[in-house]
Amino acid sequence: MKTSILVISVLCVAFSITPQEVKRTSIDRRALPLGNSHISSEPRVGAIYSCNSRFNGQGAFRVGDWIREAEAVFDLTSKREVDGANLWDDASILIYEDSGQRYIKSNGLPTNHGTGNFPIHFSDDAYSYDRNPYRIAEQSISYVVPTRPTYSEIPYCLNLGAIGIALNGVAIYHGLDAEGRDALAYELHDTCNGHPDRSGEYHYHSGSRCVKDKETNGHSALFGYALDGFGIFGQRSGGEYMTNSHLDECHGHTHTIPWDGFLTILYHYHITDEFPYTLGCFRGRPLRVSSELQRNATPQKSQDACRGKLLYASCFINHRGNAILGTCQRWQRRVVCVPIDRKKQ
Repeated sequence: MKTSILVISVLCVAFSITPQEVKRTSIDRRALPLGNSHISSEPRVGAIYSCNSRFNGQGAFRVGDWIREAEAVFDLTSKREVDGANLWDDASILIYEDSGQRYIKSNGLPTNHGTGNFPIHFSDDAYSYDRNPYRIAEQSISYVVPTRPTYSEIPYCLNLGAIGIALNGVAIYHGLDAEGRDALAYELHDTCNGHPDRSGEYHYHSGSRCVKDKETNGHSALFGYALDGFGIFGQRSGGEYMTNSHLDECHGHTHTIPWDGFLTILYHYHITDEFPYTLGCFRGRPLRVSSELQRNATPQKSQDACRGKLLYASCFINHRGNAILGTCQRWQRRVVCVPIDRKKQ
């Protein structure tokens, strides 16, 4: 049985955050459309098909002067950035394939670039807009996704939290902040477009300026994997920069791409300058937390069922004499056994 292994560890370089030169696109980065009104209860091009109808979290407390809400646009070129250049010598990611599954393990720290100073310091001009109080912390990320995911005619909605992972080990969240606003516009990120959430997980809401968008025959290289197993590629396809008009409601399309060492006709997502930036929905079936978690088992039972198991591994909960099948997933900063929602199958 063949197993392919890819190990990516810290790149030992003298560090100063030096974003790659960004080429011009047909999209004016001085007047990018705000994504605030592009939240949908169904799949729609240019929108996020959100599993959440309410957003009760906290984001930036002050609207930046680069945002023109009356015109529903923002100027990305004049947005403030969080100061700092912190290296993570212990950053790591392991990716390997076995029996049609892709195993991804990461500690959530970027292997190829540094990060800003979080919590945001009061001396930082970003502090006038966003007082993110959270400190970047090492995570224990372990995903199992199919190497050949199945295309679904019926897309799946996106939850809050990770929807994918970049090849440098950083989590990818969708394009909305905890208040349901355009995260790229309102939240303050470091030079590499990242910041931590309350669990300390450093993440992107878009592509990263510090990840070079390499091209082969006019098509961008792989940026990371969505949690349905499909690839997330950079901005170019067929020699063109992708916009919402090129992509479907989940922010992707199907054609021949390099995939695991072969040219393969396969669906994939693209990063764009336009909202929703990465994914608008899942085109393949992801595993997710269902509302049955709280109804069918106590948190302690759920944690015990996943002790020593990989994220998204199968698990069973004994509830009132019945063995309930579930999957191990993140829930409120713990890994718990989440019963499969039969009504959604």
